[in-house]
Amino acid sequence: MGQDHLSEQPCMAKACEIQTCLFNNDYDESKCYLNIMNLYSCCFDYYNLKKKEAPNTEFQDLSLTTSCPKYTVLVQKTEKLKQENQ
Repeated sequence: MGQDHLSEQPCMAKACEIQTCLFNNDYDESKCYLNIMNLYSCCFDYYNLKKKEAPNTEFQDLSLTTSCPKYTVLVQKTEKLKQENQ
């Protein structure tokens, strides 16, 4: 994989919103749940778009972005957060 992914900044605004929320809430992640889920939703949209551009590529092999975790980590984190906040 080249460094072209470093120039892409999808979901950066969502990631910044998390940082602001954490700062404003004494780094209590539970108070920033919606911000975190908004980022993850944005990241899923990003990966789905990349998958449409490269349909023969596995999700875990798609280009990375500095704002989103790897696809497999994204799935794990999303499921964990959903379970914790039910």
